[in-house]
Amino acid sequence: MSMLVAAAAEHAGIDEAATRTFLDSNDGRAQIESALELAHRFGIHSIPKFIIDGELLLDGAANADQHLSVFREIERRGKTSGRAMFAEALGISPEVLAGGYAPCAAEAGGAAPSAA
Repeated sequence: MSMLVAAAAEHAGIDEAATRTFLDSNDGRAQIESALELAHRFGIHSIPKFIIDGELLLDGAANADQHLSVFREIERRGKTSGRAMFAEALGISPEVLAGGYAPCAAEAGGAAPSAA
């Protein structure tokens, strides 16, 4: 499994060797345990689950109308909560969240930046 995760990390522009080293260590254990504890507090005990807008939870078996209803509710509010549910538990900084999606090298048509 760690080989698959390391390959996915490399595809996303993160150094594969550094990812393997991290996965083979206990460095992220506290963050993962914190995220699991948070999931359990929200009643998430299986996957898939969809957490939308950092606070709205839908079961993976939810139909399209249920998903549409959630997005219509956000639309009615006129704004999102801006909350990233697992960011703090996983140690993801506000700067990284604000950066948005960064395409991998294959999608961007160029070399991937090193995250090391």
